[in-house]
Amino acid sequence: MAVQGRGEANTIVMDELGIIAKIGAEGVLAMATPQGVSVAIKMLDGNLRATSLVALTLLAAVGAVDIPGVSSVLEKVVAPVMGGSHEVGKIRLGPAVSALLD
Repeated sequence: MAVQGRGEANTIVMDELGIIAKIGAEGVLAMATPQGVSVAIKMLDGNLRATSLVALTLLAAVGAVDIPGVSSVLEKVVAPVMGGSHEVGKIRLGPAVSALLD
C-alpha cells in the first residue's frame, strides 16, 4: 500500500494513532482502526485539506478513537489557511459535524 511520506497527514495519523489512513484522488480519504471501525469520506470540492479533521472527528464521535489523542494529531495535520506568507484562518468543523462530539 502506498501512503504519503514522513511528516504527511496520513503518516502522522498512522504513526501516532495506529489507524490505517489512505488518501485517494479528488478529496477521498479512508481510515480504519485496529478494532475494525472505519470511515470513508469524499470532499465535494476535491480538496484534501479537511479530510483528516472530518474523518478523525467521525471516528471520535462513535468512540473509536481517543479525543485527546486526536486533538494532538489534528494540531499537526490540519494546516492553517495562508494569505501569502501570513496565516489568515484555519480549517474548522461545520456545525453539523462538530455537534457529533457533544
